Amino acid sequence: RLYGYYKQSVVGDAGGRRPSLLSFAAVAKWEAWQQMRGMGKESSMLNYINLVISLDGERTRSLKEGLAGVRQQSLDPPGHDPHA
Repeated sequence: RLYGYYKQSVVGDAGGRRPSLLSFAAVAKWEAWQQMRGMGKESSMLNYINLVISLDGERTRSLKEGLAGVRQQSLDPPGHDPHA
């Protein structure tokens, strides 16, 4: 899933043909990416971040809290003061 979220957030939907079955790693990566088809770049980026955080646990909890603040700031209109 991690690879799929990454590729979807950077490139978008998977294209091309499925790799040869003899290339196990290439097939696994392509299938993970293919499962993300239709997911928006921002959604896949956030899913990627959340998956990394869930894999790393407590060490990245502060990163997640910081990203939530950044995400909220990007949604606020210009000139919005959340402390006003």
